[in-house]
Amino acid sequence: GATASSLTNAEVVNDSTKYASVELHGTINGRSFYLKRQVGRRTLKALQFVYDGEDLTCQESKLTQAKIDELFNTGLLTKIVFHGQHTVEKLLGSRDKEFKDELGQLVALDLWEAAKNYTSNQVRLCKVAIDKLSTELEVLERNRAGFLAKVDEAHQHHVNWEQEVQQNLKVLEDQLNRANAELQQLAVECSAALLHYNNCKEEIEFSRLGSFAPMEDSTVDDLQQRISQLELELNNLKEEAMYSRAKIDSLRAVSASQWERLKGLHNMFSGEEAVTCSQCMQPISETAFDHASSTFEHEAEQAEQAVVDVQQRSQELAGSQKVIEGEIKRCKEDLRRQREQQESLAKEHQQRWVLRQKAMMSADLLAEKGGKLLESLQKRGEYCSADSLPKSTDNFDFDTLMAHVVRSVDRLESKHGQYSDLQRQVQSLGAAESPHKEKLLSLESLLKESEESIHNVTTQKGEMEKELGILSAVDLSFSRTGIQNFLLEGVLQELQLKTANFLELLSSGALRLILNPTRPSKSKQGATLERIDKTVEVWAKSGFVSRSLKSLSGGEQRRVALALSLAFSELGSERSNTRSNMLVLDEPFQHLDLEGCQRATTLLKSLQFRTILLVSQAYDSGTAGIERADCVVKRDGVSSIESF
Repeated sequence: GATASSLTNAEVVNDSTKYASVELHGTINGRSFYLKRQVGRRTLKALQFVYDGEDLTCQESKLTQAKIDELFNTGLLTKIVFHGQHTVEKLLGSRDKEFKDELGQLVALDLWEAAKNYTSNQVRLCKVAIDKLSTELEVLERNRAGFLAKVDEAHQHHVNWEQEVQQNLKVLEDQLNRANAELQQLAVECSAALLHYNNCKEEIEFSRLGSFAPMEDSTVDDLQQRISQLELELNNLKEEAMYSRAKIDSLRAVSASQWERLKGLHNMFSGEEAVTCSQCMQPISETAFDHASSTFEHEAEQAEQAVVDVQQRSQELAGSQKVIEGEIKRCKEDLRRQREQQESLAKEHQQRWVLRQKAMMSADLLAEKGGKLLESLQKRGEYCSADSLPKSTDNFDFDTLMAHVVRSVDRLESKHGQYSDLQRQVQSLGAAESPHKEKLLSLESLLKESEESIHNVTTQKGEMEKELGILSAVDLSFSRTGIQNFLLEGVLQELQLKTANFLELLSSGALRLILNPTRPSKSKQGATLERIDKTVEVWAKSGFVSRSLKSLSGGEQRRVALALSLAFSELGSERSNTRSNMLVLDEPFQHLDLEGCQRATTLLKSLQFRTILLVSQAYDSGTAGIERADCVVKRDGVSSIESF
């Protein structure tokens, strides 16, 4: 029939029902568990899982199954507890890769693979760090070369500057010596001029520096009198003009009154009624009216003509007033210019006086200044004694003498200033520091830092390379050709030893299984074991003879396969620390003769299991040693269990 791995849900569910369920109670590693699985013909209906009193059932059955696989390591547990009809021979007849995968369950290869991945990653990171340090070292070396070139350049600039300073000092010292000689000569000349000035000072005539009082000008008085007359005339004209304006107003009032009276008369005689006089109460005749009207009109016209005459006179007065005002203005302007001219002359005379006084004072100050300067030069030894100077007694006028003193003192002071500037330049240049010195020191500091950085990076790179060597060795040891291969070889040795023990009982030492690992070649990267040769040695008259699996008989293959399967189960139990009190075998005696069945029964009884469940097609003499046998009997489509 079909193997357990190939059974479908439809094959598990009975034809008379819609689903099948199974419950499993027990303990594993001292902890209780409960499993219930229910399947339909097509899908898994339900999966319940309780472990150590905690319900770990998930909403999705596949998640629940994942928890079961994780806690129980079901992949290995099934091989420890259950040996099916076909799984017994599956391990012996498995291909090389399948056999390696089965062995991988006995060794924590995933842990070593993780360690391998970790060390490989560390090796990669270390190489990256070394490459980075190498790049950094190249940059530092280039920087160091650049700094070294700059230091050499700055040093050459510094040397050139010092040479230039020495040359400039020599030039300045020559100029200083020449200036000193010229200063001596000018000191002699200045001393002579000052002596001459002091000797002739009291003999100079100062009477001609007297007062420069300005003289009065009669033109100013005439102008003032003329202005007074014009102002008087102007006042008279203004009074007459005021009188004329008042008279004009009076005449205009008279004229208006006469015209008003005339208008009133006309209004009185414009009606049909007779007009009477308001005083005598007599009627007024037209002749009287005409005469009165003519009189009023004549008086009004006279008043208007008088107004015109007065207005003409007013205009004449206004013109005369403007003429007089213009004349007054011109006179005042002439007076102002005359006074300004007098003030300017007086100021000029005063300035001349002050200048002369200042000239005398300046001459005295220059003489005093020149004397102090000469005294200072004499004290410093830069000037000869005053007693040796010539004393001039030549007479000079005031201006010539003053100009000579000023020129001598100015030249001496100017030359002394030049001499002092040269001295300061020599002192400053002698005390000056090279402008390239700071840059040179800075570059030397940078060069030193660069060399220290190169040393540190080189040291760090060396340490990283040592670490890389260690990590590479560890990585190699964690590879599949290292510890993993060693562990698998150890598993093979243990598996071969246990298989030999079981074969000793099953074949009385007539059969031996040899598991021979072959190391991988260097060309096959990533391989753990290139091949595991499974060879069976059979006892013959001349000794053990190596035979392939295909050349064995069915019984021999069954014995070797059962021994290997039980050895794998026992080794898996030891390595996973999983202890089961039950062992299940499906058709373990298939292809075995009576002796083989008896030996297998004896072997199974010797195993440390509380319960060993055997499933077989028939109950015969080969299984007579079984303590209890239950037989499944099917009658009329109904299965039942009968005990023997």
